[in-house]
Amino acid sequence: LMDIPPHVTENQLITALLDHSTNPAIQIQVFSGSVRAQDETNPLYRDAFCVFESSDIKQDILSNIQKTSVESEGHVPRKDDRKVLEFDVECSDPYGRLEVEDESGGTVPHRKASIFIATGNLPQKVVVLSAAVSSKDRIAKDKEAACLMARALDLMNKIPNDCRLDNLIDPLTNYSSEDILDVSIAYLRRVHLFSFYNGCLRSDNFADVLSGSHPTGTIHLRLKGADDILHKAKEDTSVGNGDKTKVTDADENSKATDLLVMRLDDSIRKASEATKDWVTNDGFVNRVVDTEASEIEELERQTEIEWINQHGVVDGDGRARCSFHFCRKLFKDMNFLEKHLRKKHSEFLKAEIAKCHDSYMMRAWDSERCRPVPSILVDCGSNFGLVPSQVVGSNSPIAEDPEPEMWKKEEERRKRLTEQEAQRHQHRHRRASDQNENNDGPASAPPPRRSNFVDVDDMKEEKVALSFENVEVPVQPPKKKKKKKKLL
Repeated sequence: LMDIPPHVTENQLITALLDHSTNPAIQIQVFSGSVRAQDETNPLYRDAFCVFESSDIKQDILSNIQKTSVESEGHVPRKDDRKVLEFDVECSDPYGRLEVEDESGGTVPHRKASIFIATGNLPQKVVVLSAAVSSKDRIAKDKEAACLMARALDLMNKIPNDCRLDNLIDPLTNYSSEDILDVSIAYLRRVHLFSFYNGCLRSDNFADVLSGSHPTGTIHLRLKGADDILHKAKEDTSVGNGDKTKVTDADENSKATDLLVMRLDDSIRKASEATKDWVTNDGFVNRVVDTEASEIEELERQTEIEWINQHGVVDGDGRARCSFHFCRKLFKDMNFLEKHLRKKHSEFLKAEIAKCHDSYMMRAWDSERCRPVPSILVDCGSNFGLVPSQVVGSNSPIAEDPEPEMWKKEEERRKRLTEQEAQRHQHRHRRASDQNENNDGPASAPPPRRSNFVDVDDMKEEKVALSFENVEVPVQPPKKKKKKKKLL
């Protein structure tokens, strides 16, 4: 599924796909990938992948989507072999509501999004390993490391005993170590999304593995005749003493190969050390948290079943009616009513399921030592004023006095300033003594600094002598006569 907007959820995609199926009781899984941040036009759009129970169900849904698109276009093509199909998904608003009332009391039409679905097969990325990594000398060591990682991941992910790697390897006692290594690596990749030869990396997103954006999506093939290639390279290096260019190229290739092997060994070593802790801890990070999570999941499942039964009324003829007072729609049987409740009234179901977490959240709140509450202000005197302090403690919450710690930091700051001032004083004294030694005489006082600052507000008294001798009086120019205007 391509170009999925951020407001479309996986449940809405499953519901839209079930609308195009002839059997509404089938199971469909949708895995969303990471958002495409590199896309400038739609940076929050994502891709997703659908997993069906069988190829017949997949073909049934795709054919119905194809018929719907042909009917909407209004003409029937001779041969419809399109690789991409389009279908509509009814999605909710940013608040999770499917139906919104307008000002007049009516309902706003459903918001729809167009999703594109690709019908072709997914391309698979295949990489051939180097000769040093494909050597048979590494097979025994890599097999032990892969089996150890698989056992640890089986324990951590609670894989059933009948489906674990040990049960798959038991019938392979007559096979070679190379075959067992291949089975272990394939098991790690398919079951735990773990790439052995690509840095021992593990993916948490199944869709990223299918799309090839994560290293786990790469299949590695072992190079055929790797030992012969390495043996031939060693012979060429030892024999070619006369040809310096061949020796240099062989040395560079051997160094690059050794670097790849060193990186692989380092990643395997780190992953093996981490998996040993998982095995010793039986795969559980915290048994209390794991137990509470299992209880919450079971409680959510029971709450969902009870809520669906409470909001559906079954008539005598087997038909089911929605019990919401504003809906009251009638359906053929309970299966269609359940689909209606999940699709049209999902916000009420989510609110009911959320109540299952209340008691566990309150217990976690009471037992938390550092609670996420606002800090209080503590008066630390005139030097520091009001300082915020964090409230800690589960049984008796208290706030520590920050004034002693602040005084300690203040004393350290003052001591640091005193040391810096002493260092500057020693530096000036040493500089003055060096100047005296260079001049071979008593130290002269430095010349006073001259300042060019002039204070305009500083009034000064000055005596000025006035003399009226040789005073020139300017002569005024003669006045011009005005011409009289003659009357016509």
